[in-house]
Amino acid sequence: MIGPKDATPKAKARGGPAGPTRRLAEFAASTTYDQLPDAAIAAAKTIIIDGVANALAGSAEPLAGHIKRYVETLGGSHHCAVAGTALRTNAPTAAFANGVFLHCLDYEVQGIPSSHGTSSILPPVLALAEQFSCDLLTLDAG
Repeated sequence: MIGPKDATPKAKARGGPAGPTRRLAEFAASTTYDQLPDAAIAAAKTIIIDGVANALAGSAEPLAGHIKRYVETLGGSHHCAVAGTALRTNAPTAAFANGVFLHCLDYEVQGIPSSHGTSSILPPVLALAEQFSCDLLTLDAG
């Protein structure tokens, strides 16, 4: 049996409370910046730079004009930047716009298995880091 004796049948079938998702979440929550291998930090920096560059390039695409007008109509709290523009808005709207821009050209880094994770993950991380004045890699509050 995987998991505690009091786990529900569904929890047991999923691997219980100590299943793979929970183990991954606990690992991520307990890992500090100092514990990360230098190669992982270098890869993260490369992906972040590549993602920001793709968002800036995508912000000049025709689709971006529609997104910019949409962001303007929504307004927002002006905490977060919208790539390639002078617009500022709230974190969710900035993440949406920047994610669209990042994915516009379809040039983002691919993983294994092939996916476009950067356009889904980086924009909300950037927006939240900006809103809460956090260092992007260490998540230390500024």
